[in-house]
Amino acid sequence: MVSLRFPLAPLALVLLSSCASLGRPTFERPDVELQQITLVDLTTSGATLELLLAIANPNVFTIHGRSLEVTVDLEGTRFGDVTMEEPFRLAGRNTTEVTVPVRFTWAGVGAAARSIITTGEVAYALEGAVDLETPYGNGRVPYRQSGSIPLVDAISSVLLGARTFHP
Repeated sequence: MVSLRFPLAPLALVLLSSCASLGRPTFERPDVELQQITLVDLTTSGATLELLLAIANPNVFTIHGRSLEVTVDLEGTRFGDVTMEEPFRLAGRNTTEVTVPVRFTWAGVGAAARSIITTGEVAYALEGAVDLETPYGNGRVPYRQSGSIPLVDAISSVLLGARTFHP
């Protein structure tokens, strides 16, 4: 009879430990989405865009962002890279808006401008990573998003002084 208790002891430990983890929420990756692009500065040498990013935290707990890296491509041409080192807070089951400025020069965007004129819209791609602190530890969460902005909307926005482009 004693020999039967020993095989059951490890099984009981496994069952108890798995039950203990049932009440603990799991970590879900935040989602980063481009909300709008705003032209904030225009000079003869280049321009500055502000990207409004919405970062959705699907978790029940708050996450603290330590930094945010963004690479912006328009029409397949690199327009800028930026690292935002300002901390931010992502409340549980909520979306936080973060504004990231991106400065670029006109020298590298000739092919993109030509493509924009012939296709009638601006294709964009964002790529980067969010450096996070969570109850489960620290880590980097990569993200990638792409889409397009109709050229008419972009031109109208600039002509009307709004300077904001919505994807």
